Amino acid sequence: MRLLFVALVLTTLSGIASAQFSGSPAPERHYTILGISIVGNRTGDPQTIISQSGLYKGEQLTLPSDVIRAAVQQLWNMGIFSKADIVIDKQVAQSDSSAGLFLSIHVAELPHMNKYTIEGNKEIKTTDIDKALSLREGDYLRPWELDAGKTRVKALYEKEGYHFATIAFSEVPSNDSTNKHDSSRVDLTISINEGKEMIVRHIDFEGNDHVSSSDLRGAMDDTKQKVWWNIFSSGDFDEHKYEDDKKKIVDYYHSKGYRDAQILSDSVWTTGENNLSILITVFEGSKYYVRNIAVVGSQVFTPDEVRDHLGFHKGDVYDIVRMETNLHGPTQDFSDVGSLYYDRGYLASLNKEETVVPGDSVDILVRVQEGKEHYFRYVDIKGNTKTKDYVIRRELFTRPGDAFSRAAVIRSMRQLAALNYFNQEKLQPELYPQPDVTDVDITYNVEEKSSDTFNASIGYGGTAGFQGSVGLSFNNFDITDPLHGGGGEVISVSYQQGQYQRSVSLGFTEPWLNQSPTSLGVQVYTSYSTYIYTSTQTGASLSLGRRFKWPDDFFRADWTLSALHSNITNGGGIYTTGIHDETAIQQVISRTSTDNPIFPGTGSEFALLTRIAYLPLASIAPNQPANYYRNGLTMKFYTPMLTSGGQNKVVLMTLADIGQMGGIGPNPFVPPTELFVMGGSGLVTGVYTIPLRGYPDARVGVQSGVAQNNIYAPGGDAYARYVAELRYSVSLEPIPIYLLGFAEAGNVWQDFSHADLFDLKRSLGVGARVQVPAVGLIGIDFGYGFDPIGPFGAPSGWQTHFQFGKGF
Repeated sequence: MRLLFVALVLTTLSGIASAQFSGSPAPERHYTILGISIVGNRTGDPQTIISQSGLYKGEQLTLPSDVIRAAVQQLWNMGIFSKADIVIDKQVAQSDSSAGLFLSIHVAELPHMNKYTIEGNKEIKTTDIDKALSLREGDYLRPWELDAGKTRVKALYEKEGYHFATIAFSEVPSNDSTNKHDSSRVDLTISINEGKEMIVRHIDFEGNDHVSSSDLRGAMDDTKQKVWWNIFSSGDFDEHKYEDDKKKIVDYYHSKGYRDAQILSDSVWTTGENNLSILITVFEGSKYYVRNIAVVGSQVFTPDEVRDHLGFHKGDVYDIVRMETNLHGPTQDFSDVGSLYYDRGYLASLNKEETVVPGDSVDILVRVQEGKEHYFRYVDIKGNTKTKDYVIRRELFTRPGDAFSRAAVIRSMRQLAALNYFNQEKLQPELYPQPDVTDVDITYNVEEKSSDTFNASIGYGGTAGFQGSVGLSFNNFDITDPLHGGGGEVISVSYQQGQYQRSVSLGFTEPWLNQSPTSLGVQVYTSYSTYIYTSTQTGASLSLGRRFKWPDDFFRADWTLSALHSNITNGGGIYTTGIHDETAIQQVISRTSTDNPIFPGTGSEFALLTRIAYLPLASIAPNQPANYYRNGLTMKFYTPMLTSGGQNKVVLMTLADIGQMGGIGPNPFVPPTELFVMGGSGLVTGVYTIPLRGYPDARVGVQSGVAQNNIYAPGGDAYARYVAELRYSVSLEPIPIYLLGFAEAGNVWQDFSHADLFDLKRSLGVGARVQVPAVGLIGIDFGYGFDPIGPFGAPSGWQTHFQFGKGF
């Protein structure tokens, strides 16, 4: 209404300006502006106002004049006046056909805002209201800006369910003004009456004869009715989300075959002080089934191949939503028809035509315009302020000259996400198909985030006590440009201190040796441990890794050559004192196809480990050298259970982990530190610990030692562990946070001949994770162990596991 009023005033004033000249002698008579004065200005400079009007002394014009109307409009456009008018003060005849005019510009300035205060707000922070109002002290107080700010504040309250909040503005002359009658500066008070939070109590439907109201309510993602038994529903009402939810109701009908379904009407009204009721009237129509599917225009693929990817057969319910997804995609596994063409380089146009057959059937005609095969031309990168271009380009699967492939674009995005150098939400590709040619340009937009950090971690285990570490980890280092970095190399130094051990390590990794997918790493470390036994160990390792192209390019292999020198000063009854040496080679063949390093939403992880430690000549070491082998297999699968806004919000992670080891050679010897133990969060670094929540650290396994000061020496040659973990993503950026519930089972046996897959230690629990810059993944879990730690006894019960900088 205020904007309408301003428009009416503007039109009226323009008319007045014209009317001022309505008594002019003749339309053809010419006039010369002899002078211009300003009336009513308080702080505005007169010459500036005249200049902004566009009028000037000596200007020739005729009356009525569009120049005068334009001058009034330009004065209004300055946005500092509540009134603007142009008046003839005096007319001087010069000849029969010309005269001179003296004009005056009458203005009324808007007041300056000295300061403003906000009162009455409790549910919305003052800083958020400040941001929505966008007012600055000292600016002109423009009514249209106040109206826009009021609308934005109202939107904040509506988002929180306060749909009847009112915002009022009141102006008073500023006490800071020296002239009490001077209204050029005012103080503004924003008074807010928040009202009551509106809660949706009832959502009812009419006209739904074939689909239940509960199913229709379930189709609405954000608009939920508040009932006492549903603790997860707040009952908040958001008008914009409500409109989206109405579309989802129609989509739900379409997915059930009701292609003619629509919402006829809906109403929202208050019941009581702060309760809302919703009534939606629907028209369902008939339920349709697929009769025939015809495909025309397909040459690269046969019609049968296109129909197979549509996934419909004669007699199937006509699910419009699934039909559209399977036609244009992308589906979760990219098996849609669009992906079929896009992955072969064809930006095909796919159109669907429906013909209703009398009764309850539909014939589908898919028209395909394949066009020509397209190729990548320019591949550009924007936003990388630190990471060098070549570090990003070597991870890309979209190279100039290659055939266009959407799968290659998606794979490139996964690779960039796995680097963990960039903001996940801002990581977006832009495609630019070139008209009249078969080229496609692509730009990868990235936003750098902190990756080179000082890190610290601390954790606690019932047996291991507190474990902590500090270190520097430069995860995007460049040895040729150490001050700037951005070369993708990793250099780290860390110090760990626990109740029974301490260690120092230094490592360096080049992930792309000679700009090929070959990694090279080196690490040196030393440690001192008093857990079970007392020892000093010094070791070094050299690793080499390579990404494969077969069976696919998700596979890689890593080989590590390591040497360890141990000095055992107290064997603890299980270890021979003296010098022990170990030389080992390890191979890990792995495949990783996850989409996110912090919160994987889809994909899988697979790792097959083989380790051999062997010194055939006993004379090389003064005491028994390590002669053993170890095999391990780990499989993880990530299954999306709920997707919202294009992101996987609920994901099921399942894990199977088994291992087996034994001695080799004429003098087999497995160091006690290499035996498998299980329990807790795996914090104990002096032994080979496998996590098992719900049980104390390093307490599950074969008891090969005797308890001494509550310290046990478990260990075995075989283990198995199984995990099912349901994860819910609270947020991914800027700080990843997710909640989880888990079920685990595992055990350690003397060897596989004694393994019993029905003899597992079981647990259930809940937990949370948050990825904090400069610290890492912070986690806490509460697990209940249903079985005793050993063969007999009471259940393990509730156990708390938490850590900083390490995840399960």
